[in-house]
Amino acid sequence: IQAGAGCGKTTALITRAKALPTTQTNICLAFNTDIAAELSQMLPYWVRSATFHKFCKDALEGHKFRLHPRKAGDIAKKKNLPFAAVNAVDWLKSQCREWHEVEFERVLSDLSAFEADPDDIRTLFYASVADEKKVDFNDLLLYALRGDVKFPKIHTLLVDEGQDLSPVQHALIRKWNPDNLVVVGDRYQSIYGFRGAEPGGLDKLKREYNMDEETLPETFRCPPHIVERANAILSDASFCKPADFQLRTSLCAAGTLTRGAALPPTFPQDALILCRNNAPLLRLAVRLWKRGERFAFQASELKWQLERLIRPQAGEDKINVAARLRADEAHWLSKCKSKTRAQNIKARYEAANIILEEASDLSDAKAAVNAVFAHPEASLVLSTIHRKKGSEAVDVFILNEDLIPSPFADSELEKQQERNLHYVAVTRANQNLTYITI
Repeated sequence: IQAGAGCGKTTALITRAKALPTTQTNICLAFNTDIAAELSQMLPYWVRSATFHKFCKDALEGHKFRLHPRKAGDIAKKKNLPFAAVNAVDWLKSQCREWHEVEFERVLSDLSAFEADPDDIRTLFYASVADEKKVDFNDLLLYALRGDVKFPKIHTLLVDEGQDLSPVQHALIRKWNPDNLVVVGDRYQSIYGFRGAEPGGLDKLKREYNMDEETLPETFRCPPHIVERANAILSDASFCKPADFQLRTSLCAAGTLTRGAALPPTFPQDALILCRNNAPLLRLAVRLWKRGERFAFQASELKWQLERLIRPQAGEDKINVAARLRADEAHWLSKCKSKTRAQNIKARYEAANIILEEASDLSDAKAAVNAVFAHPEASLVLSTIHRKKGSEAVDVFILNEDLIPSPFADSELEKQQERNLHYVAVTRANQNLTYITI
């Protein structure tokens, strides 16, 4: 089921579920635990709601594995391997389609996109899969591919957000071999390629299982002016191949679409401020903090990075730290062979420089980092577009539109993901959409 933004994919899943036989094993797999919990309140009792990870965890219970979320990180610490190797191994596990060494060697064949040394990545990967007494979050799916891990025979498998499935999740569906398969998703909300999502995942499922396709183009979220903007993005042929899909709506809700607007004196309290990258959001967060506004900057991993980068070494002041960061950035970029890696390096150091520019000294910089992340419960939200897929708001602001598409997007697939990112951002708005720049 190709369901556009706000087009009732949950209703489609529930409708299918209610028609299933009550005496068979029927499973509905959701993208995350929050969605799984929400679905469990709406699905009939004869359909179980879970995430891929929970379903696999239950199957592994009889194998006496112990869930250890920091498994890869602890192994890296013992072997004195960099944290970047942990991130690489997490991603590589999601790319495995089988459990055996030939497949492991396939995913390890090209490690140029990662920041860690290839030898460190290989060492950590094999040490992690060899420790069969403990499993981390990523192991739950990979270990479930083992031949000795058994699952119940599934009559009907319902899958939500099918465009975001990774190769290991595709492999699990193949292993389960359900009698019936229903997948709901949106090709044009496929934005998680960098996390390991299978490129063209919906179409691969459709071909492999000879699936029929239904289309849900009617959005119940976005009024006409938002739909018009979203369709313009989908049909734009100047950047990548135009989409073979258009939204439509019968809503008559009022609202505005404003481009090139100045930063407002204050933002509506339930607004969603979205940007492709964290750095402009950080700059805006510092400005909002200085004028006394409460907001939730949803980028917890950035807080950890900033604290580490601006932490002074012996005798350093703010000027010394800034000089060291410039040298470190140049060093890592000189060794960089991947545009993805270069993009990540630049983004990390740009964020640190923003904090140092706004601070009078290192104590002030530390206080600024703490301040911009001080109110995670606030209703005014600053976030990357990737993080807020699935959300909606009356007032949505898109910050620094010029960052989409990324200059690092070269391949057709990368360009499509950038187009999709813009489409996702626009369709979070159910009334007012405003483009702003900082």
